[in-house]
Amino acid sequence: MAKRKNTWIKYIIALAVVIVLLLVSMLKNRRYQQETSPILDMKKEDITALSIFSSKDTVQIRQLNDTTWTAVEPDTGDIDENKVDRLLTGLIEAKQTGIATEKPDNFSVYNVDENSTLVELSKGESLLTSFYLGRSTSSYSQGYLRFKDENKVYRINKNLSYMANSSPTYWHKK
Repeated sequence: MAKRKNTWIKYIIALAVVIVLLLVSMLKNRRYQQETSPILDMKKEDITALSIFSSKDTVQIRQLNDTTWTAVEPDTGDIDENKVDRLLTGLIEAKQTGIATEKPDNFSVYNVDENSTLVELSKGESLLTSFYLGRSTSSYSQGYLRFKDENKVYRINKNLSYMANSSPTYWHKK
């Protein structure tokens, strides 16, 4: 009878040791996980105007009422509202996963220099935020964002540069 108790005690001790080692391992690995936080602190409903500038083109889109978006400049016709919604949703849901650089000399490497795509979000006539959107050349699933007049280039968990197209024809209904 005493031998049976000893056998179980060994298994229970071994199990406890394995659980403790697993917890220690999880706590050590936790510090290597990326910290994420929203890059834009606003709601999609707050945005009533969108402007995208590049060296090639410019497009400005405004919300006429609660649901209808229209082109302001150039006034080229009906806007594909799904494209506007996808861009705004992507921007609001994007999370920063770290800082890529703070050196102005490296802005062109991350496609966030003065010659890159500039996005302005407004509510009515007041500017909410203005930033450069860059794309990663090594990963299609991430991008870069630098707020205008700031030096920090944030790594974001989404590549939104292809959605921030400054060509007026991109925004047309097909």
